[in-house]
Amino acid sequence: MIDDASYYHIQLADTTGESAPTVVLATPNAVLFVRDSVVLGDLDGDSVPERFEECTSSEGVHYFLFTGDVQRWHAYYYVPYDLESNCRDSLFTGEGGS
Repeated sequence: MIDDASYYHIQLADTTGESAPTVVLATPNAVLFVRDSVVLGDLDGDSVPERFEECTSSEGVHYFLFTGDVQRWHAYYYVPYDLESNCRDSLFTGEGGS
């Protein structure tokens, strides 16, 4: 987990009635970039880039943050319909090796 993280429920003005999770990263000096559909950036300034990943299970979406291969954060968002699972087993061992 990220020790000093804050979590908020945000209600967006939306006329579709659909909802989806929103992850907001507030770190003023981090440069983020996308490589192979993965968001990378050194969030804590230790010269080791953090990596954001997401995948679907049969009933929801999983969001992960890794430093190297060590999982630092995981969140799950349930959806009320079936999805095709595409999560690698290694994501749930606490290590996100590719």
